[in-house]
Formats: sequence, structure tokens, C-alpha cells
Amino acid sequence: MLVVRTPRWPETGVALLFSGAIACASAPAVPLETEAKSKPALEVAPELPPTPAELFEAYVRAMGGRARILRGNSYRAKGTLSVADQGIEGELLVYMAAPNKTLTVLQMPGFGEVREGFDGEVGWSIDPMSGPRTKSGDELRDLERRSELHYALEFQKFYREMRTSGRRVFGKQDCYRVELKTLDDRDEVLYFSVESGLLVGREAMTPTVMGDVRIVSHYEEYRKVDGLAHPVRVRQVQGASTSIISLDEVEENPAELPSFAPPAEVKALLDEGD
Repeated sequence: MLVVRTPRWPETGVALLFSGAIACASAPAVPLETEAKSKPALEVAPELPPTPAELFEAYVRAMGGRARILRGNSYRAKGTLSVADQGIEGELLVYMAAPNKTLTVLQMPGFGEVREGFDGEVGWSIDPMSGPRTKSGDELRDLERRSELHYALEFQKFYREMRTSGRRVFGKQDCYRVELKTLDDRDEVLYFSVESGLLVGREAMTPTVMGDVRIVSHYEEYRKVDGLAHPVRVRQVQGASTSIISLDEVEENPAELPSFAPPAEVKALLDEGD
């Protein structure tokens, strides 16, 4: 998920955009396929909304099913990130591997390369302005949640409270609204489409090095990739600023993956702390 850390430059954190869907194409990477319109995922009485567990089950079915999700042990995604009001546009690469390893690389002309990673234990980021740094506390726990490859199947281990608070319009869609509280006592709201069952929105106060920021994510376009639904256009709103992430290609179980281990600059910081 994109987190705008300063008025000008973004700090990457886009793993959340993909952890809920885990949609990939067969290698080699190919253009994404268009998703067919689906019928309503759940038929329930108006006075009895589905439970959060039922909504996650419908979400898994809408994506392609548990067995299909588990076929992907790793993936690579390529696309662009743009923040029009700040004049930012860059090329984005995201790698994920089970159970919870991530590496995000954002190349921004005129600024340089921004990287963020998590190897299952250590979270870190590097950018031309701040240099290397490690993540801790709330920021590290948030990155750990975002790095879960099969989030839709493992959601219960991240929350201590969940409840469906009714139906709401999110964007232009009729949705079930689910209020959650994480194990570290942070509030989160998810929106599941009544029609498709897919996750279409998220609201959360997101921890950053500059403090908590409220981010509203709109998963605006899903497409089928080898039978698995994937969000390929995500709009994120933080105050007056809006960012767009668009994916052009995804690849499931790629033949080669980068190292998820912290780079040398980060290892040096870890050694200093010993």
C-alpha cells in the first residue's frame, strides 16, 4: 500500500494491494485477462447480514476458490504508480513469496529508487532522501500483515475483533461493511461488494515513520488471471492527495525471485544495534 510520507515523495508499502487477492498469471508474464461479470456472491435476508467469516468465505470463492489461491506460492507484479497532484509517476515491481516475504521496488525519474522489504522477521526501507532504515513497533506489525501472501485464507490470525456493521455504499457499490480490530488494537474497516463478493475498499489509520495517516483504498478494477481475480487498479486517498496503482503484468510462481534478505545497508544497521 502506498503511504505518502512527505508532501512530495511516497514511501512504498504496496504489498497490501495484492495480499488480499493473490492473483497471478502463468509464466511467462502476459497481459491480464478481462473478468466476466459475476452473479451476487451471497443471498441473505436484509435483517441478517453475513458474518465477517462468511464474507471472507465469499471473497475466497469470488477470487477463484481456496485450491486455486494455494496454487500460487510466489509472484511478480509489474505496473505504475502515479500521484498526479504531486507530479509523481514511477515504475513499480512487487515480489511476494509464501508465507510472508515481500520486496517492492519503485523507480521514480528525477528522484531515484525506493525499496521496501520484509523477510518474515526484518522490515526495512531505503530511499534517496532518508537512506536505509529498519521498521519496528506498529510500523513493523503493519508490514507483516501486508506481507501475508494468502491473507484471505489467514485473516483470522491478524484480528481479535470482527463484526459486520451493515450495508453501505462505498464508491458506487453496495457493500457489506466489516469493522475489525487488529491484535495490536488498531481499527480497520473493509468493504465487500454485495454483488460480486470481492473486497472493494479499505479504511485504516496506517503507521508510518511520521506517525499515523488515514488511508482509504478503492479496489476499482478486478480482472481474471488464469482463473483468479486480481485487483489491477487501486486508488488510494490520503487527505487531499490521491495515488493510482495500475498493474500491467503479473506472473505466478516465477522461475526466478530476488533475495528477500535485507540488503547490506540494512544489515549494517542491524549489526550496529547488536
